[in-house]
Amino acid sequence: MKQKGNDQSDDASVTYNDVGIVYTKLRQLDQAEAAFEQSLTILRKKYKQNLVQIAIRLSNLGELYRQQKKWDQAEKLHMQAISDKENELGPTHPSLVTSLNNLAIVYRETKRLDESFPLLERARTIGAEAIKTDPSEIPNYATALHNLADAYAGKSQFDKAVPLYDQALELRRKALGNEHPHVAETLNNYANMLVTMKQYEKSLPMYDEAIAIRENEYGKTDQRVLKVMNNKAQALEYLKRTDDAVKLRADMKAREDKAKSGG
Repeated sequence: MKQKGNDQSDDASVTYNDVGIVYTKLRQLDQAEAAFEQSLTILRKKYKQNLVQIAIRLSNLGELYRQQKKWDQAEKLHMQAISDKENELGPTHPSLVTSLNNLAIVYRETKRLDESFPLLERARTIGAEAIKTDPSEIPNYATALHNLADAYAGKSQFDKAVPLYDQALELRRKALGNEHPHVAETLNNYANMLVTMKQYEKSLPMYDEAIAIRENEYGKTDQRVLKVMNNKAQALEYLKRTDDAVKLRADMKAREDKAKSGG
């Protein structure tokens, strides 16, 4: 990226955006922010109208702000991304599904759950139409279903959440494969809801599969693995399977110690 210097071309904007994505994955958030900002600066100087490419950069930066818990900035950018896409592509374009999901997540994480429902319902409607002609939209549609299920679970409307989790899980398996982290995400969240519903036994195989997927993807000491293990340990405790819960927590502790020692 440094070799590009003052390059103001579209290719440079793409490169800065790609570098920002890499930095985000590496949790180097300050560097990611600088890269996304530079990508946006290039496009804004060159184009006056609301371009989808600008909306994509806004979404990436908005997601970065969400991870940093800069809620007002994240909300503003996601709202602008939605507006840009609507202006250029219309109110039912499939690319809106991701942007609507992103803004809904900000609302959910800031305890504004009621505000997320219209966004998620709209994302579901747009996604359902999109997959009729374009199978590549299935992952985005599945994410909309997953997020809507999370929202209904958060409101204890389990009768609405269950079929949404079922459909999201089926579509994610179909489109992404059984070993994809998004499959693990749905399994974990679905299992968490089952625990809330006191269906503890039913939650356990979901947790086991989620743990296996995340171990394969991230390694056994990753916090995302340990989080699901902790969820399973709580379910075991509810089932009065104290010995199994103690063993699982001991395994977690050993993994945490290994991670801290750099092993």
